[in-house]
Amino acid sequence: MLIICAGVYWVAQSVRTAGVWGIGSAEVITPTPHIAPPTFTPFSVRPTPSPTPSPTLESALLTPTAQPPIVAAIPTFAPTALPPTPLPPLVPVFFNTPTPRPTAPPPPTATPTFPFQVALQTPDFERGCAGYYIYGYVYDRNGNPLPGVRVHVFDIYGNDIPPVVTKTEPPGWYDVVISNQRDTWIVEVVDEAGRQLSPRVQILNTGNFVEGQEACWHRVDFRQSR
Repeated sequence: MLIICAGVYWVAQSVRTAGVWGIGSAEVITPTPHIAPPTFTPFSVRPTPSPTPSPTLESALLTPTAQPPIVAAIPTFAPTALPPTPLPPLVPVFFNTPTPRPTAPPPPTATPTFPFQVALQTPDFERGCAGYYIYGYVYDRNGNPLPGVRVHVFDIYGNDIPPVVTKTEPPGWYDVVISNQRDTWIVEVVDEAGRQLSPRVQILNTGNFVEGQEACWHRVDFRQSR
């Protein structure tokens, strides 16, 4: 580039000296001695280094920087035996127990009053064992033998003997034949409709005779109470 510029400069100076710029003039162009063009020593042009862009703040913020991993240190604890904590003593707690209110006693169960009550119940060993009987007497309120009263005898198994009527001779007497088998018999006074008129008496007949212990005859007396 510098060489070209130097050549152009030299041509311009030559033309001016020869009078090119003064066309139509009467001047006599006096030739000038030839001047050798200057000698140029070529030199190398060093390229200008391009500026290296410096990282901006925005790129610094946007570009993540690799960080070393964070390793949390886990402390190691050795278990320590603690002494047992004594428990507090138990304190009894008392509650107020409500006092039960006195309740009225239930009314007494009315005991049915029968017109006849039991006057006597006993085994009869004097009659021996010539058969098995339930017998006795029925008396009025004054203690006199009372004929015409119905006496009903049956056992616990449902064997029912029809009622018998106290006799006139001897007065107030009755007797009922029972079996010679061991059995429990029920004796009561009833009316003509079979309604109960006295408490019921249980008689155990063993079927044996042992003096003073087991009898074949059993006596039950009733007395009129009203």
